Amino acid sequence: MDYTSTETTNRTARDLFNRAAKFHPMTSEDTLPAVEISGVFVFVYVDDDGTLRVTVDTDTADGMPGWDSRVPMRINVNNATVFEGSDNEDVSVS
Repeated sequence: MDYTSTETTNRTARDLFNRAAKFHPMTSEDTLPAVEISGVFVFVYVDDDGTLRVTVDTDTADGMPGWDSRVPMRINVNNATVFEGSDNEDVSVS
């Protein structure tokens, strides 16, 4: 395949961000377990009602090339896309 330098740079950045992902376990009653990738935190936990909750916090995103002021996202549940857009768009959720 012939990639342009921008495509190669983005692919390399994605690879670096994915390899640098971190898991943050719950260490006290004031913290929640999360996965961090490129400054974005994805919290997955059981809330007080016994419901599995997923929360995405993009406020501290470090940014992939091209992210600018938004973080594009696609959220899948059981292989079905339930959200696709960015963190600062008004979009509907399936």
